Amino acid sequence: MALEKGAETPRLDPPPLTVYRSSGDSLVAGIEAHEVHGVTVRVYRPAKTLADCFKFRNKTGMGVVLEALKRYRARSSFNGN
Repeated sequence: MALEKGAETPRLDPPPLTVYRSSGDSLVAGIEAHEVHGVTVRVYRPAKTLADCFKFRNKTGMGVVLEALKRYRARSSFNGN
């Protein structure tokens, strides 16, 4: 979950929750809204998610980065440029 720096971390048990802190444009760039069962859910676009995987690679590990890159490249909208 992405939260603004200084925002209170939600207390959920379960599921386990990992929070990444950002601010400014880094927090709001690349968001799109989807409606799921009548509820609007805001998620990051795939390219933003991939960029964040690289940004937080020291916290998530290179395995996560490489898997994200593999899945991003497998998307039908990826053109290889």
